[in-house]
Amino acid sequence: MGKKDLKNTISFIIPNYNTPIRDLKRCIDSIRNQDADDEVIVVDDFSKNYDKVKKLCKTYKNLKLIHNPQNLGVSASRNKAIGAATSEWITFVDADDEIVSESIAQIKNSSTFSKPQKCDVIACNVYIRDEKSTKEEHYYEGQSIAKLREEVIKQKSQLPEMTRHIGVTWGKLYRKAFLVKNNILFPENIHRAEDNIFFLDILSNNPKIEGARTVLYRYINNSYSVTKRFTPNLFDQFDKTIFELEKRASGQKEKELIALRRSKYVLNAVNNLLRPDNKESRGQIIGQIAQIAERKDNRSSLLMDYNKSNSIKKRLTLFLIIHKLYLLLYILKRCKK
Repeated sequence: MGKKDLKNTISFIIPNYNTPIRDLKRCIDSIRNQDADDEVIVVDDFSKNYDKVKKLCKTYKNLKLIHNPQNLGVSASRNKAIGAATSEWITFVDADDEIVSESIAQIKNSSTFSKPQKCDVIACNVYIRDEKSTKEEHYYEGQSIAKLREEVIKQKSQLPEMTRHIGVTWGKLYRKAFLVKNNILFPENIHRAEDNIFFLDILSNNPKIEGARTVLYRYINNSYSVTKRFTPNLFDQFDKTIFELEKRASGQKEKELIALRRSKYVLNAVNNLLRPDNKESRGQIIGQIAQIAERKDNRSSLLMDYNKSNSIKKRLTLFLIIHKLYLLLYILKRCKK
């Protein structure tokens, strides 16, 4: 039997919304500079600089550009690309991130990629760095993913581990046939942590997951990222995510772990309100923190998190919120910034 043709076996899906052209070009080049055959799909979500995006995309071969007639969100953009993809495998790349040099050939030549007993998800290594830094760290190791998969599939692994290590979208390859067969898409009504829900839906369909040592993906923390600026009504968005996670929980242990995830979202929402670019008055900010923190389900999650956390910094923040010392929290956070 001849060697399998590995050309055009991966579709690289890049959702784009107002990404600076230099970064979008760097992203596409990180794929094209090492692989001229695989399919690249850019889904532009009604960007203000669409004319420049269109001009850039015309300079590449085997690149599909999909333009949303209005802003639909990252989930809808990814779903459109899943439908348009023609390759056996799909991987998602944020428009300001990169595929690591030489990684495509490494993953294609790996035993995981070519083994006859088909797997449904390949979880690879990931680098993380800040945009102005050259220092990089591993987000997780593929070997640990391989060890986790059996527990994950049995839904016995801890949700915080699951969402940290393999709940994110990037750094993985998904077999398209598996997604289509099980009707797995991104939830278009969710605008925060939608990738966690996407991956939980994958897990609920008993996938064959393999870990790979290949460092496939470089995640870059950019200053213009949506997570780096104040977002009004952020907890309302998280609340929808929590609701979807709770619907998927089966058993008391999982419900407890989702409660800890709720606490994390509360802390994220509080820190968002305390960002220096939030121009609301002190009274408005403190009032919104109180409204979020004193909700019964949120308060019980914060208490659970306080009792389990080993981080002194985190416990201090939780202590101030739990004891309603919002003014002190405001002063400490705002003075620090």
